[in-house]
Amino acid sequence: MDRALSMALVPALALCALSFPALATEPAAGLEARLRTIGAESGGTLGVKVVHLESGRTAGLEARGRFPMASVYKLPIAVVVLAQVDAGKLKLDQEVEVRPGEVRRTGPRVDPWKPGARVPLAKLVDAMVTESNNTACDVLLRLLGGAPVVDGWLAAHGFSEIDVSWTELEMAAVESGVAPLPRNGECDSACLDALVAKVPKAKREEAERAFERNPGNTTSPEDLARLLADLWQGELLSARSTETLLAMMRRNTTGDRRIRALLPKGTPVWDKTGTSGRCTNDAGLVELPDGKGTLVVVALVKGSSSPSEARERAIARAARAAYDAFGARP
Repeated sequence: MDRALSMALVPALALCALSFPALATEPAAGLEARLRTIGAESGGTLGVKVVHLESGRTAGLEARGRFPMASVYKLPIAVVVLAQVDAGKLKLDQEVEVRPGEVRRTGPRVDPWKPGARVPLAKLVDAMVTESNNTACDVLLRLLGGAPVVDGWLAAHGFSEIDVSWTELEMAAVESGVAPLPRNGECDSACLDALVAKVPKAKREEAERAFERNPGNTTSPEDLARLLADLWQGELLSARSTETLLAMMRRNTTGDRRIRALLPKGTPVWDKTGTSGRCTNDAGLVELPDGKGTLVVVALVKGSSSPSEARERAIARAARAAYDAFGARP
């Protein structure tokens, strides 16, 4: 469905849901039972929040629990960058320097940014969202004034359960047991690799488990779903910035084995993934068939002893269960 038409139908469909409360709650009840089964097969703790935007119907599993976001936290960072653009404090075409101490790894490879290069802000945001680029993330956090600025914006806008405390450098160091933390802007990928190599294996494993309990860079599925809903409905950013960010999420290159993996081919999905240690995540929006509206789907796995393929399949199965529950024909 065209997004503008979908948004125009929200009041009417919400009224229908209020008129038939039993019908409105039935899919959520069945879906939650299905999610519990999927969660038991994830190898860890599965947190899910599903919201049907047009009716307001919801379903959840551990929806108020705390989960490490990993790179999903780049989504609220992108929101705050674009909010600064809307406020006239930043410009998408302004050039930003990539400093030598900011070059990071994304996955197994060192990011292909040339130290000292000047890159348009729009390109940095695009790389952060579509490729989950860690260098772009830390450059943008520095430009904003640090992680506390993002955290303050989130708190001021009512997202108290989304925490942004660390840069990518700091997050990787904490998870690996590096102490004291390296200084932002002064430690590139080679520097971090050398610091991690000095940490004994047992200490790294202990740090990884402790990382999952640390409140830093965590969220509840509930609040993250609310952020996505507000973004889609144009309540966070200008119309232009909203469309810019959603277009980036639509072009995400890292989520083919998660939310969209088991959906019918061609189903529109707008999402942002995250992976770290025993945590595997995806959070996004899914268009239902036959004009049935849009779903917010947040699926976060933590503390999993299963391989990444099993965690990703749990996310894919949760998304398909939500799609079937809310998108099935009467």
